[in-house]
Amino acid sequence: MNAREEIVLPWRVLLKDCLLITGMIGVCAIHPYAVLAVITVLVVLALRSTLFAVQALSILFLLIYINPVIQLQTPQLLIFRWAVFFAATGRIFLAVLARGGGIYQIQPIRYLHVFCVLALVANFVANPASPVGYLKLFAFAFGTTAIFAGAAFNTVSRDRLFVWLLAMCIVIVWLSIPLLATPAGYFSKMRQLEIADVGDYVEVGPELIGGFMGILGHAQSFGTVAALICTFLFVSLFFSRYQVRWIAGSTFAICLAMLYLSKARTGGLAFLIAGAAVMLVAAVGGSATRRVHRAMNLPAIPVLILGGLVLLGGLLVGGSGLAQGARQFIEKGDKGGMGLLEAYQESRGGLIELSLANFRAHPVFGIGFGRNSWEAQGYATQSAGGLLSLAFAPTEKGQIATAVLEETGIIGFLAFLLMIGAFVLFFARQANVFGLGLFVCALGLNMGEMNLFAMGGLGMLEWLFIAFAGMLADRCSDPVAPQGHRAH
Repeated sequence: MNAREEIVLPWRVLLKDCLLITGMIGVCAIHPYAVLAVITVLVVLALRSTLFAVQALSILFLLIYINPVIQLQTPQLLIFRWAVFFAATGRIFLAVLARGGGIYQIQPIRYLHVFCVLALVANFVANPASPVGYLKLFAFAFGTTAIFAGAAFNTVSRDRLFVWLLAMCIVIVWLSIPLLATPAGYFSKMRQLEIADVGDYVEVGPELIGGFMGILGHAQSFGTVAALICTFLFVSLFFSRYQVRWIAGSTFAICLAMLYLSKARTGGLAFLIAGAAVMLVAAVGGSATRRVHRAMNLPAIPVLILGGLVLLGGLLVGGSGLAQGARQFIEKGDKGGMGLLEAYQESRGGLIELSLANFRAHPVFGIGFGRNSWEAQGYATQSAGGLLSLAFAPTEKGQIATAVLEETGIIGFLAFLLMIGAFVLFFARQANVFGLGLFVCALGLNMGEMNLFAMGGLGMLEWLFIAFAGMLADRCSDPVAPQGHRAH
Protein backbone atom coordinates (compact mmCIF):
# COMPACT_ATOMS: atom_id res chain seq x y z
CA MET A 1 0.00 0.00 0.00
CA ASN A 2 1.32 3.44 -0.88
CA ALA A 3 2.19 5.51 2.20
CA ARG A 4 -0.04 8.34 0.92
CA GLU A 5 -3.03 6.19 0.01
CA GLU A 6 -6.15 6.85 2.06
CA ILE A 7 -7.63 3.98 4.05
CA VAL A 8 -11.33 3.23 3.80
CA LEU A 9 -12.73 1.95 7.07
CA PRO A 10 -14.79 -1.25 7.25
CA TRP A 11 -17.97 0.56 8.23
CA ARG A 12 -19.86 -2.67 8.93
CA VAL A 13 -17.21 -3.66 11.47
CA LEU A 14 -17.40 -0.21 13.06
CA LEU A 15 -21.18 -0.48 13.34
CA LYS A 16 -20.91 -3.98 14.80
CA ASP A 17 -18.41 -2.78 17.41
CA CYS A 18 -20.63 0.16 18.35
CA LEU A 19 -23.63 -2.14 18.75
CA LEU A 20 -21.60 -4.63 20.81
CA ILE A 21 -20.39 -1.97 23.26
CA THR A 22 -23.82 -0.35 23.46
CA GLY A 23 -25.47 -3.74 23.99
CA MET A 24 -23.20 -4.57 26.92
CA ILE A 25 -23.98 -1.22 28.55
CA GLY A 26 -27.69 -1.82 27.93
CA VAL A 27 -27.59 -5.27 29.52
CA CYS A 28 -25.97 -3.78 32.63
CA ALA A 29 -28.87 -1.34 32.91
CA ILE A 30 -31.48 -4.14 33.05
CA HIS A 31 -30.68 -5.42 36.54
CA PRO A 32 -27.77 -5.16 39.01
CA TYR A 33 -27.03 -8.86 38.56
CA ALA A 34 -27.01 -8.56 34.77
CA VAL A 35 -23.46 -7.27 35.05
CA LEU A 36 -22.40 -10.81 35.92
CA ALA A 37 -23.54 -11.95 32.47
CA VAL A 38 -21.47 -9.21 30.86
CA ILE A 39 -18.46 -10.12 33.02
CA THR A 40 -18.81 -13.76 31.94
CA VAL A 41 -18.93 -12.79 28.26
CA LEU A 42 -15.87 -10.57 28.67
CA VAL A 43 -13.88 -13.34 30.35
CA VAL A 44 -14.74 -15.77 27.55
CA LEU A 45 -13.82 -13.21 24.88
CA ALA A 46 -10.58 -12.27 26.65
CA LEU A 47 -9.45 -15.89 26.64
CA ARG A 48 -10.03 -16.30 22.90
CA SER A 49 -7.25 -14.06 21.52
CA THR A 50 -4.96 -11.16 22.34
CA LEU A 51 -7.16 -8.81 20.28
CA PHE A 52 -10.26 -9.76 22.27
CA ALA A 53 -8.21 -9.44 25.46
CA VAL A 54 -7.36 -5.76 24.95
CA GLN A 55 -10.93 -5.09 23.78
CA ALA A 56 -12.26 -6.69 26.97
CA LEU A 57 -10.04 -4.43 29.08
CA SER A 58 -11.47 -1.34 27.39
CA ILE A 59 -15.06 -2.46 28.04
CA LEU A 60 -14.09 -3.23 31.63
CA PHE A 61 -13.24 0.45 32.06
CA LEU A 62 -16.80 1.42 31.05
CA LEU A 63 -18.28 -1.04 33.55
CA ILE A 64 -16.13 0.39 36.35
CA TYR A 65 -16.96 4.03 35.57
CA ILE A 66 -20.54 3.74 34.29
CA ASN A 67 -23.03 6.39 35.41
CA PRO A 68 -24.79 5.08 38.57
CA VAL A 69 -28.13 6.07 37.05
CA ILE A 70 -27.46 3.41 34.40
CA GLN A 71 -25.87 0.83 36.67
CA LEU A 72 -25.04 1.06 40.37
CA GLN A 73 -21.62 -0.16 41.48
CA THR A 74 -22.58 -3.56 42.89
CA PRO A 75 -20.38 -5.82 45.03
CA GLN A 76 -20.53 -8.35 42.20
CA LEU A 77 -18.89 -5.90 39.81
CA LEU A 78 -16.26 -4.85 42.34
CA ILE A 79 -15.28 -8.48 42.92
CA PHE A 80 -15.63 -10.10 39.51
CA ARG A 81 -14.07 -7.27 37.50
CA TRP A 82 -10.72 -8.76 38.48
CA ALA A 83 -11.71 -11.94 36.61
CA VAL A 84 -11.77 -9.90 33.38
CA PHE A 85 -8.47 -8.16 34.15
CA PHE A 86 -6.55 -11.33 34.95
CA ALA A 87 -8.18 -13.34 32.14
CA ALA A 88 -7.17 -10.67 29.60
CA THR A 89 -3.65 -10.07 30.89
CA GLY A 90 -3.10 -13.80 31.46
CA ARG A 91 -4.12 -14.58 27.86
CA ILE A 92 -1.66 -12.01 26.57
CA PHE A 93 1.23 -13.34 28.67
CA LEU A 94 0.48 -16.86 27.46
CA ALA A 95 0.96 -15.48 23.94
CA VAL A 96 4.23 -13.87 25.06
CA LEU A 97 5.49 -17.23 26.33
CA ALA A 98 4.30 -19.04 23.21
CA ARG A 99 6.11 -16.57 20.93
CA GLY A 100 9.21 -16.38 23.06
CA GLY A 101 8.94 -12.61 23.66
CA GLY A 102 7.70 -9.68 21.63
CA ILE A 103 6.86 -7.29 24.44
CA TYR A 104 9.48 -4.74 23.38
CA GLN A 105 8.15 -3.92 19.92
CA ILE A 106 7.41 -0.48 21.38
CA GLN A 107 10.93 0.13 22.69
CA PRO A 108 10.17 2.63 25.51
CA ILE A 109 8.58 -0.22 27.47
CA ARG A 110 12.17 -1.08 28.47
CA TYR A 111 12.44 2.26 30.24
CA LEU A 112 9.05 1.75 31.87
CA HIS A 113 10.43 -1.47 33.33
CA VAL A 114 13.58 0.33 34.48
CA PHE A 115 11.39 2.82 36.33
CA CYS A 116 9.42 -0.03 37.95
CA VAL A 117 12.61 -1.77 39.13
CA LEU A 118 14.08 1.41 40.64
CA ALA A 119 10.72 2.30 42.22
CA LEU A 120 10.68 -1.22 43.70
CA VAL A 121 14.13 -0.68 45.21
CA ALA A 122 13.06 2.71 46.60
CA ASN A 123 9.90 1.18 48.07
CA PHE A 124 11.91 -1.61 49.72
CA VAL A 125 14.17 0.96 51.40
CA ALA A 126 11.45 3.45 52.35
CA ASN A 127 8.45 1.30 53.28
CA PRO A 128 9.45 -2.37 53.28
CA ALA A 129 6.71 -3.67 55.60
CA SER A 130 3.66 -2.47 53.63
CA PRO A 131 2.45 -4.77 50.82
CA VAL A 132 0.49 -2.00 49.06
CA GLY A 133 3.52 -0.46 47.32
CA TYR A 134 4.68 -3.83 45.97
CA LEU A 135 1.18 -4.69 44.77
CA LYS A 136 0.73 -1.30 43.07
CA LEU A 137 4.05 -1.67 41.25
CA PHE A 138 3.19 -5.22 40.20
CA ALA A 139 -0.23 -4.14 38.95
CA PHE A 140 1.26 -1.24 36.99
CA ALA A 141 4.11 -3.24 35.42
CA PHE A 142 1.91 -6.28 34.75
CA GLY A 143 -0.99 -4.26 33.33
CA THR A 144 0.99 -1.92 31.07
CA THR A 145 3.18 -4.73 29.74
CA ALA A 146 0.11 -6.80 28.89
CA ILE A 147 -1.59 -3.86 27.18
CA PHE A 148 1.42 -3.02 25.02
CA ALA A 149 2.09 -6.68 24.21
CA GLY A 150 -1.55 -7.20 23.26
CA ALA A 151 -1.42 -4.22 20.92
CA ALA A 152 1.94 -5.28 19.45
CA PHE A 153 0.71 -8.80 18.71
CA ASN A 154 -2.02 -7.26 16.55
CA THR A 155 0.26 -5.13 14.38
CA VAL A 156 -1.06 -6.77 11.21
CA SER A 157 -4.60 -5.86 12.27
CA ARG A 158 -3.77 -2.34 13.40
CA ASP A 159 -6.73 -1.00 11.44
CA ARG A 160 -8.92 -3.28 13.55
CA LEU A 161 -7.50 -1.65 16.68
CA PHE A 162 -8.25 1.79 15.22
CA VAL A 163 -11.85 0.82 14.43
CA TRP A 164 -12.37 -0.51 17.94
CA LEU A 165 -10.97 2.65 19.55
CA LEU A 166 -13.11 4.80 17.26
CA ALA A 167 -16.18 2.76 18.24
CA MET A 168 -15.42 3.30 21.93
CA CYS A 169 -15.20 7.05 21.35
CA ILE A 170 -18.45 7.14 19.35
CA VAL A 171 -20.40 5.15 21.97
CA ILE A 172 -19.18 7.23 24.94
CA VAL A 173 -19.95 10.54 23.20
CA TRP A 174 -23.19 9.75 21.41
CA LEU A 175 -24.77 7.82 24.28
CA SER A 176 -24.05 10.83 26.49
CA ILE A 177 -26.11 13.19 24.31
CA PRO A 178 -29.53 12.31 25.85
CA LEU A 179 -28.10 13.03 29.31
CA LEU A 180 -27.37 16.65 28.37
CA ALA A 181 -30.98 17.56 29.11
CA THR A 182 -31.37 15.71 32.42
CA PRO A 183 -29.82 16.06 35.90
CA ALA A 184 -28.74 12.43 35.58
CA GLY A 185 -25.95 13.59 33.29
CA TYR A 186 -24.44 16.09 35.73
CA PHE A 187 -22.34 15.33 38.76
CA SER A 188 -23.55 16.15 42.25
CA LYS A 189 -21.89 14.89 45.40
CA MET A 190 -25.20 15.03 47.24
CA ARG A 191 -26.94 12.96 44.58
CA GLN A 192 -24.12 10.39 44.65
CA LEU A 193 -24.54 10.02 48.42
CA GLU A 194 -28.30 9.66 48.07
CA ILE A 195 -27.85 6.95 45.47
CA ALA A 196 -25.45 5.08 47.73
CA ASP A 197 -27.81 5.35 50.71
CA VAL A 198 -31.13 4.37 49.20
CA GLY A 199 -30.04 2.44 46.13
CA ASP A 200 -32.10 4.52 43.75
CA TYR A 201 -31.89 7.72 41.74
CA VAL A 202 -33.04 10.82 43.60
CA GLU A 203 -33.97 14.01 41.77
CA VAL A 204 -32.04 17.05 42.95
CA GLY A 205 -32.42 20.75 42.35
CA PRO A 206 -30.44 22.61 39.68
CA GLU A 207 -28.43 24.44 42.35
CA LEU A 208 -26.70 21.12 43.15
CA ILE A 209 -25.79 20.24 39.59
CA GLY A 210 -22.09 20.17 38.78
CA GLY A 211 -20.10 19.39 35.66
CA PHE A 212 -21.36 17.13 32.88
CA MET A 213 -20.45 13.47 33.37
CA GLY A 214 -22.37 11.81 30.53
CA ILE A 215 -22.56 8.03 30.77
CA LEU A 216 -19.68 7.98 33.25
CA GLY A 217 -19.92 8.32 37.02
CA HIS A 218 -18.02 11.54 37.68
CA ALA A 219 -17.51 14.83 35.85
CA GLN A 220 -13.74 14.73 36.39
CA SER A 221 -13.57 11.21 34.97
CA PHE A 222 -15.63 12.28 31.97
CA GLY A 223 -13.33 15.28 31.44
CA THR A 224 -10.31 12.97 31.41
CA VAL A 225 -11.92 10.58 28.93
CA ALA A 226 -13.21 13.46 26.78
CA ALA A 227 -9.70 14.95 26.52
CA LEU A 228 -8.32 11.60 25.31
CA ILE A 229 -11.19 11.21 22.83
CA CYS A 230 -10.76 14.77 21.51
CA THR A 231 -7.03 14.19 21.01
CA PHE A 232 -7.60 10.88 19.23
CA LEU A 233 -10.30 12.32 16.96
CA PHE A 234 -8.29 15.49 16.27
CA VAL A 235 -5.38 13.41 14.96
CA SER A 236 -7.73 11.05 13.10
CA LEU A 237 -9.46 13.99 11.45
CA PHE A 238 -6.48 16.08 10.36
CA PHE A 239 -3.34 13.93 10.48
CA SER A 240 -4.30 10.39 9.49
CA ARG A 241 -4.90 8.47 6.30
CA TYR A 242 -8.27 7.15 7.46
CA GLN A 243 -11.40 8.38 5.71
CA VAL A 244 -13.29 9.35 8.84
CA ARG A 245 -13.88 13.05 8.33
CA TRP A 246 -17.65 13.09 8.91
CA ILE A 247 -18.03 10.64 11.78
CA ALA A 248 -14.81 11.83 13.44
CA GLY A 249 -15.63 15.50 12.79
CA SER A 250 -19.13 15.37 14.24
CA THR A 251 -18.07 13.27 17.23
CA PHE A 252 -15.11 15.59 17.85
CA ALA A 253 -17.31 18.70 17.84
CA ILE A 254 -19.82 17.15 20.26
CA CYS A 255 -17.10 15.81 22.54
CA LEU A 256 -15.37 19.20 22.64
CA ALA A 257 -18.63 20.80 23.79
CA MET A 258 -19.05 18.09 26.43
CA LEU A 259 -15.48 18.64 27.62
CA TYR A 260 -16.40 22.28 28.22
CA LEU A 261 -19.59 21.31 30.05
CA SER A 262 -17.69 18.89 32.29
CA LYS A 263 -15.84 21.89 33.80
CA ALA A 264 -12.68 19.78 33.70
CA ARG A 265 -10.00 22.44 33.36
CA THR A 266 -7.20 19.89 33.41
CA GLY A 267 -8.83 17.95 30.59
CA GLY A 268 -9.21 21.07 28.47
CA LEU A 269 -5.61 22.14 28.99
CA ALA A 270 -4.33 18.60 28.37
CA PHE A 271 -6.10 18.51 25.00
CA LEU A 272 -4.70 21.92 24.01
CA ILE A 273 -1.15 20.90 24.96
CA ALA A 274 -1.48 17.61 23.08
CA GLY A 275 -2.82 19.40 20.01
CA ALA A 276 0.08 21.84 20.12
CA ALA A 277 2.57 18.96 20.37
CA VAL A 278 0.99 17.25 17.35
CA MET A 279 1.13 20.45 15.31
CA LEU A 280 4.78 21.00 16.31
CA VAL A 281 5.85 17.54 15.16
CA ALA A 282 3.88 17.96 11.93
CA ALA A 283 5.69 21.26 11.28
CA VAL A 284 9.23 19.97 11.89
CA GLY A 285 11.38 19.68 8.80
CA GLY A 286 11.36 22.03 5.83
CA SER A 287 8.84 24.82 5.52
CA ALA A 288 6.41 24.69 8.44
CA THR A 289 3.52 25.77 6.23
CA ARG A 290 4.33 23.18 3.57
CA ARG A 291 4.78 20.41 6.13
CA VAL A 292 1.50 21.10 7.93
CA HIS A 293 -0.32 21.45 4.61
CA ARG A 294 1.06 18.10 3.45
CA ALA A 295 0.39 16.33 6.76
CA MET A 296 -3.19 17.48 7.18
CA ASN A 297 -6.05 15.39 5.88
CA LEU A 298 -7.34 18.07 3.52
CA PRO A 299 -10.87 16.65 3.01
CA ALA A 300 -11.48 17.42 6.71
CA ILE A 301 -10.97 21.15 6.16
CA PRO A 302 -14.72 21.79 5.55
CA VAL A 303 -15.41 20.47 9.04
CA LEU A 304 -12.90 22.96 10.48
CA ILE A 305 -14.41 25.81 8.45
CA LEU A 306 -17.89 24.85 9.68
CA GLY A 307 -16.63 24.86 13.26
CA GLY A 308 -15.12 28.31 12.72
CA LEU A 309 -18.43 29.62 11.40
CA VAL A 310 -20.25 28.22 14.44
CA LEU A 311 -17.71 29.90 16.74
CA LEU A 312 -18.08 33.17 14.85
CA GLY A 313 -21.84 32.93 15.15
CA GLY A 314 -21.50 32.31 18.88
CA LEU A 315 -19.35 35.41 19.23
CA LEU A 316 -21.84 37.53 17.29
CA VAL A 317 -24.85 36.22 19.21
CA GLY A 318 -23.33 35.65 22.62
CA GLY A 319 -20.85 38.51 22.65
CA SER A 320 -19.39 38.95 26.09
CA GLY A 321 -21.47 36.03 27.32
CA LEU A 322 -19.23 33.61 25.44
CA ALA A 323 -16.11 35.15 26.96
CA GLN A 324 -17.77 34.94 30.36
CA GLY A 325 -18.48 31.28 29.72
CA ALA A 326 -14.81 30.67 28.97
CA ARG A 327 -13.85 32.39 32.23
CA GLN A 328 -16.39 30.30 34.15
CA PHE A 329 -14.86 27.16 32.65
CA ILE A 330 -11.43 28.17 33.95
CA GLU A 331 -12.87 29.12 37.33
CA LYS A 332 -15.37 26.20 37.39
CA GLY A 333 -18.01 28.88 37.93
CA ASP A 334 -17.42 29.03 41.68
CA LYS A 335 -14.00 30.52 42.30
CA GLY A 336 -15.00 34.13 42.78
CA GLY A 337 -13.02 35.70 39.95
CA MET A 338 -9.88 33.62 40.35
CA GLY A 339 -7.55 33.15 37.43
CA LEU A 340 -6.33 29.76 36.25
CA LEU A 341 -3.18 29.69 38.40
CA GLU A 342 -5.03 30.86 41.50
CA ALA A 343 -7.78 28.25 41.01
CA TYR A 344 -5.15 25.53 40.46
CA GLN A 345 -3.35 26.58 43.63
CA GLU A 346 -6.58 26.44 45.61
CA SER A 347 -7.60 22.98 44.38
CA ARG A 348 -4.17 21.30 44.21
CA GLY A 349 -1.78 23.55 46.13
CA GLY A 350 -2.25 21.87 49.50
CA LEU A 351 -1.68 18.39 48.10
CA ILE A 352 1.41 19.51 46.17
CA GLU A 353 2.91 21.22 49.22
CA LEU A 354 2.32 18.09 51.30
CA SER A 355 4.08 15.95 48.67
CA LEU A 356 7.03 18.35 48.55
CA ALA A 357 7.28 18.34 52.34
CA ASN A 358 7.48 14.53 52.32
CA PHE A 359 10.08 14.65 49.54
CA ARG A 360 12.26 17.07 51.51
CA ALA A 361 12.09 14.69 54.46
CA HIS A 362 12.90 11.63 52.29
CA PRO A 363 14.80 12.98 49.24
CA VAL A 364 16.65 9.89 48.01
CA PHE A 365 14.16 7.00 48.11
CA GLY A 366 10.89 8.78 48.92
CA ILE A 367 8.17 7.54 51.26
CA GLY A 368 7.20 4.39 49.35
CA PHE A 369 5.30 3.78 46.13
CA GLY A 370 1.57 4.41 46.43
CA ARG A 371 1.82 5.45 50.08
CA ASN A 372 -0.66 7.97 51.45
CA SER A 373 0.89 11.40 52.01
CA TRP A 374 -0.73 11.86 55.41
CA GLU A 375 0.41 8.43 56.54
CA ALA A 376 4.00 9.48 55.89
CA GLN A 377 3.37 12.48 58.16
CA GLY A 378 2.48 10.14 61.01
CA TYR A 379 -1.31 10.35 60.77
CA ALA A 380 -3.45 7.23 60.87
CA THR A 381 -5.33 6.66 57.60
CA GLN A 382 -8.21 4.38 56.74
CA SER A 383 -8.44 2.89 53.25
CA ALA A 384 -11.58 1.30 51.86
CA GLY A 385 -11.38 -2.03 50.06
CA GLY A 386 -9.06 -5.01 50.26
CA LEU A 387 -5.45 -5.24 49.18
CA LEU A 388 -6.42 -6.11 45.60
CA SER A 389 -8.57 -3.00 45.27
CA LEU A 390 -5.87 -0.82 46.84
CA ALA A 391 -3.30 -2.20 44.40
CA PHE A 392 -5.29 -0.99 41.40
CA ALA A 393 -6.70 2.24 42.84
CA PRO A 394 -5.25 5.73 42.23
CA THR A 395 -3.60 7.61 45.10
CA GLU A 396 -5.28 10.83 43.84
CA LYS A 397 -2.37 13.11 44.63
CA GLY A 398 -2.15 16.70 43.42
CA GLN A 399 -0.06 16.10 40.30
CA ILE A 400 2.25 13.43 38.98
CA ALA A 401 5.66 15.17 39.10
CA THR A 402 5.58 15.99 42.82
CA ALA A 403 3.86 12.68 43.59
CA VAL A 404 6.64 10.65 41.92
CA LEU A 405 9.25 12.73 43.76
CA GLU A 406 7.45 12.09 47.03
CA GLU A 407 6.93 8.36 46.56
CA THR A 408 10.18 7.27 44.85
CA GLY A 409 12.62 10.07 45.67
CA ILE A 410 15.16 11.47 43.25
CA ILE A 411 16.15 7.92 42.18
CA GLY A 412 12.70 7.05 40.87
CA PHE A 413 12.01 10.53 39.56
CA LEU A 414 15.06 10.46 37.26
CA ALA A 415 13.96 7.06 35.95
CA PHE A 416 10.47 8.47 35.41
CA LEU A 417 11.88 11.39 33.37
CA LEU A 418 13.91 8.89 31.34
CA MET A 419 10.73 6.91 30.62
CA ILE A 420 8.86 10.04 29.52
CA GLY A 421 11.71 11.15 27.27
CA ALA A 422 11.92 7.68 25.71
CA PHE A 423 8.22 7.63 24.80
CA VAL A 424 8.25 11.19 23.43
CA LEU A 425 11.37 10.60 21.29
CA PHE A 426 10.08 7.24 20.06
CA PHE A 427 6.81 8.70 18.81
CA ALA A 428 8.39 11.92 17.50
CA ARG A 429 11.07 10.09 15.46
CA GLN A 430 8.36 7.98 13.84
CA ALA A 431 6.21 11.08 13.27
CA ASN A 432 3.54 9.01 15.03
CA VAL A 433 1.27 11.88 15.99
CA PHE A 434 -1.32 9.40 17.28
CA GLY A 435 1.07 8.08 19.91
CA LEU A 436 2.67 11.44 20.68
CA GLY A 437 -0.62 13.29 21.04
CA LEU A 438 -2.21 10.71 23.35
CA PHE A 439 0.93 10.30 25.47
CA VAL A 440 1.28 14.06 25.94
CA CYS A 441 -2.46 14.30 26.67
CA ALA A 442 -2.17 11.59 29.36
CA LEU A 443 0.74 13.43 30.98
CA GLY A 444 -1.23 16.68 30.91
CA LEU A 445 -4.20 14.97 32.57
CA ASN A 446 -1.93 13.76 35.36
CA MET A 447 -0.84 17.31 36.12
CA GLY A 448 -4.27 17.78 37.71
CA GLU A 449 -4.57 14.43 39.51
CA MET A 450 -2.22 11.46 39.36
CA ASN A 451 -3.88 8.34 37.94
CA LEU A 452 -1.28 7.11 35.42
CA PHE A 453 -0.23 4.21 37.66
CA ALA A 454 -3.80 3.08 38.48
CA MET A 455 -4.61 -0.03 36.48
CA GLY A 456 -8.13 -0.22 37.89
CA GLY A 457 -9.62 2.64 35.89
CA LEU A 458 -8.42 5.85 34.22
CA GLY A 459 -4.77 4.81 34.18
CA MET A 460 -5.66 1.62 32.34
CA LEU A 461 -7.66 3.58 29.76
CA GLU A 462 -4.83 6.07 29.22
CA TRP A 463 -2.35 3.26 28.55
CA LEU A 464 -4.84 1.50 26.26
CA PHE A 465 -5.10 4.65 24.15
CA ILE A 466 -1.30 5.06 24.09
CA ALA A 467 -0.62 1.41 23.24
CA PHE A 468 -3.22 1.29 20.44
CA ALA A 469 -1.87 4.56 19.04
CA GLY A 470 1.67 3.20 19.15
CA MET A 471 0.72 0.76 16.40
CA LEU A 472 -0.50 3.49 14.03
CA ALA A 473 2.77 5.13 12.96
CA ASP A 474 2.34 4.29 9.27
CA ARG A 475 -1.33 5.27 9.40
CA CYS A 476 -0.39 8.91 9.96
CA SER A 477 -0.14 11.26 7.00
CA ASP A 478 3.34 11.20 5.43
CA PRO A 479 4.74 8.84 8.08
CA VAL A 480 8.37 8.18 8.89
CA ALA A 481 8.83 4.42 9.00
CA PRO A 482 10.52 2.98 12.12
CA GLN A 483 14.13 1.92 11.75
CA GLY A 484 14.30 -1.51 10.21
CA HIS A 485 10.71 -1.34 8.96
CA ARG A 486 8.94 0.10 6.00
CA ALA A 487 5.50 1.62 5.88
CA HIS A 488 3.11 -0.61 4.01
